[in-house]
Amino acid sequence: MPLIFLLMKSAIFFLDPLVNCTPFMFQTVRGNLSAKMVDSRGQALFWSLTSDLDEIIMAVDGIEVHLVFGDITNETTDATVNTTDFKDFQTAGVCKDILTKAGPQIQAQLTGAQVASGQIFTTPPGGFPCKTIMHVCEQRDPAVIKTLAKEIVVQCERGRYRKLKRAYDNQCSTQTFSPDEISCLTPDEMDQLFSTVDSLHLKVEKNSSEEWVVKGLKDGVNEVLKLTKDAALRQMEATSCDSGQVTALKRLENLPDFTLPIYWDNMNQSETFKVIELDQSSGEYETVKADFKRTVTKTVLKIERIQNINLRRLYEVRKTELENKNDSMGAGERILYHGTSKESCTSIMNTNFNRSLAGQNATAYGQGTYFAVNASYSSNPIYAVPAADGNQYMFVARVLTGYHTRGQTNIRTPPVRVAPDHLYDSVVDNMQNPFMFVVFHDCQAYPDYLITFK
Repeated sequence: MPLIFLLMKSAIFFLDPLVNCTPFMFQTVRGNLSAKMVDSRGQALFWSLTSDLDEIIMAVDGIEVHLVFGDITNETTDATVNTTDFKDFQTAGVCKDILTKAGPQIQAQLTGAQVASGQIFTTPPGGFPCKTIMHVCEQRDPAVIKTLAKEIVVQCERGRYRKLKRAYDNQCSTQTFSPDEISCLTPDEMDQLFSTVDSLHLKVEKNSSEEWVVKGLKDGVNEVLKLTKDAALRQMEATSCDSGQVTALKRLENLPDFTLPIYWDNMNQSETFKVIELDQSSGEYETVKADFKRTVTKTVLKIERIQNINLRRLYEVRKTELENKNDSMGAGERILYHGTSKESCTSIMNTNFNRSLAGQNATAYGQGTYFAVNASYSSNPIYAVPAADGNQYMFVARVLTGYHTRGQTNIRTPPVRVAPDHLYDSVVDNMQNPFMFVVFHDCQAYPDYLITFK
């Protein structure tokens, strides 16, 4: 936690990067210090507070300035300045840390205190390692801050305090942007970037590598970072220098307990289900279509990707279970096909393949959900029942087959693999060359794509 000390013959300043000072104040103070702090060569001095530094000592207009980095609650000083709104003493931050160490008696004195803007409320230190604590009301007005700073110095003179400690719990930030990142921005985006830099009082400079270095308050720097990132992800396209092929970029914002598959489109926090029609010029579309056309001559009308977070989460949990249970065999994930009717598509996309429907198309190898190795089998009108317009429907599914054995008519669960209760994970029509897999666990398959064909 960075600190600030101010002594009568020496001074230590810390510039608050986020909450407790304005960007204007930060830039004004930094600009003044940068102009006056010089090294032995006459070069202006300024250090990023994100650096891992020991105490820095320098001269500013005859005053010795110390920059100290550490935990304020472990420092010893004459006076400490605590910024607070005199209402909330429990929110995590320096104020809470100071009052926790000072003790409940000091906090009780602050509760209900009427402190006007630009005034100082002084209390004993309690258990805090200093002689007095000066509590000031948080303000973002540079004029008020200037008045407070002067009054703090005056009170220190009156109290003959040699050291003053002013603490903040945040740090400055520096972000570097490569020339490639900057070159991707349009003129309008560049104007917006500079407008943001100006409004947030940040500093931008180029280094020897032609990189753009943005410095200042962490909130401000993060705002610029977000601006450039959002602009790139929203508008930028990656173009191959060799082929000229254009590939749209997309961002995935993962949930706390679920990582979105890398090939999915982004989903809002309120979304759990989404159907994306694939661009016919995309590589994803071409791959799914090519696998389908390998055994089917019919025309593909469209391919849709199903993004169902609830179903995919359950599928991934089951996959992990099988991987842990089956050791070297693992979950045995396969890409298989399932023909169905138009009426069943919505139900499958929303609630998954349902074993209770077993028997509609086949039960020769058990009362589970059937998936074919080749699309040609599932394209049979018996399974992919044509709609009134002649369109047929087939799901491309991810299926966890694990250990499998030959199925039997009307079985409701796979046979036992290892007595007494270790079952096979799926059954097949032919052990040597299976064309069909049957699973008996609803979460053991996921409808990845829906192909409409004719």
